[in-house]
Amino acid sequence: MDRLPASTLAASPVAHPRLDALIAGVKSEVPFAVVHPGDAASMLAAAQVAARGLARPVLVGSRELMLRAAESAAVVLDDFEVVDSGVGGLHAGKAAAQRAALLARDGAVAAMMKGSLHTDELMSAVVSREADLRTATRVSHAFVFDLPRYHKLLAVADCVVNVTPTLPDKRDILENAIRLLHSLGIRQPKVAIVAAVETVTPAMPATLDAAA
Repeated sequence: MDRLPASTLAASPVAHPRLDALIAGVKSEVPFAVVHPGDAASMLAAAQVAARGLARPVLVGSRELMLRAAESAAVVLDDFEVVDSGVGGLHAGKAAAQRAALLARDGAVAAMMKGSLHTDELMSAVVSREADLRTATRVSHAFVFDLPRYHKLLAVADCVVNVTPTLPDKRDILENAIRLLHSLGIRQPKVAIVAAVETVTPAMPATLDAAA
């Protein structure tokens, strides 16, 4: 999970009924790791999740950095379970990601949310052999939007993880996105395969993949 930008943490005047319905329907104590919450936005996001009862945040990272971030966000660090990675400085994000991936491997957390570290640092830990989190299906990412002027949820995949996916990779990306939407209660999502043009053109391999 990606952390919420600071600008979205305050109550928004724009209505998001589908997102609000999803949030209202979730009450859980499932533990999830907030990886390297080294800034106020990460801390506020963790506090908001906890306050709404959506899940139980486990803060993973350098305790010293998390203390500073908590003070900046006016959040009490001791209100959370904290796992100190013991590493600060330039390698704080990498160390936090590695520790969180091992927690996920061991079943101590059910999910990971990116804090103030680079996506590459988090993904490197997730796909590492040591973490042993990979399956036969390729890892992929999906954005899920609740757009005020659109009548249903909209998902876009993959905009983050896979740079030049092959046709089998795209199949996995599509299946992952469909499973995500199923988990959100969308029983039969409609799928659009997006390419630069609307017709199959041999000069554009993406259109051949779309047709396949």
